[in-house]
Order: sequence, then C-alpha cells, then structure tokens
Amino acid sequence: MENTATYAVQVGQRLRRVRQQAGQSLQAVEVRSNGRWRTAAVGSYERGDRNISMAVLAELAGFYDVPVRALLSDEGRPRVERAGHLVLDLPAVNSLEGESPDQVLLKRWVQTVQQWRGDYAGRVLSLRGSDLSLLAMSLNRAEVTVMSMFQEWGVLHATSSLTVPGSS
Repeated sequence: MENTATYAVQVGQRLRRVRQQAGQSLQAVEVRSNGRWRTAAVGSYERGDRNISMAVLAELAGFYDVPVRALLSDEGRPRVERAGHLVLDLPAVNSLEGESPDQVLLKRWVQTVQQWRGDYAGRVLSLRGSDLSLLAMSLNRAEVTVMSMFQEWGVLHATSSLTVPGSS
C-alpha cells in the first residue's frame, strides 16, 4: 500500500507542477473550469491525499492541455522488464468467469483498445509499451501484480514473452 501512496504523491507533484507552469492558482482552476475542478479536490490530488482515477487524470490532462503521460510517474512503481512482449488471449479474456471488479475492468479496457485500434476480429491483443502501465494504474496495482493476475486468470497468449520477475 505504501507504493500506491508514494505513487499518488508523485502523480500529484506532477499535477501541481503542470498547474503552476500554466501560472494558475487552485482558485483560478476552479473558476476557469466553471466549478468542475474544485479547489479542495485538486489540492487533494496534488498532495496525494486522494487517489485519482485514470478517467479523472485524463480529464485533468485535457483541461491542462498536456498528454496524460506527462502526469504519470514511473518512480516508486514496480515495473515489468520490457525485454519481451505481452499478448492477451482474447477468447480467454472474454470467458473470464469470476467477474471480479478487476476482471470487469480488464474486459472493458480490452474492448476500448479494440475500438481505438479498429481491431474487432483478432483473437489476440498485443499490448504496446504504455498499455500495461495505464492498465496497472487503472487497476490501482503495480505492473508486476497485473502480470501475476493475467497468469492466474490464464489470459496470456502462448506468444507472450513477458514474465513476472521471480516466476518460473
């Protein structure tokens, strides 16, 4: 849990830096956003006192006119080594039975990526460089934890060559 709190602080610091670089106070953000972004909420995100969802982070990035990636921090998060590639088995993803919140989010995320890429007929989904990072953040988990979940759920395709560090 400490890693999650540390990560929230790091993302918050980036949010504050972007806002300050734009020359805006917290109050100015609330006024400029017509009350969409309340002073207290943005301040809580910036201090890392309040976790921020990917959807809210993306909205704030749009409001500040910066790419979401500029707000994401790589520090303090266990990461999967990028030597290989990650491939999801779509029939396995679609047949997940447990329907835990994490599995529901994974299914929705896969559908969204398919829409973005215009790829509906494939039986596999190759994840790109930042995909695992964004999915891990959406799930509020470390990348290595997400990889372990994928292995446990049996959704990694046989051609996937990324592995969880320490696993055989």
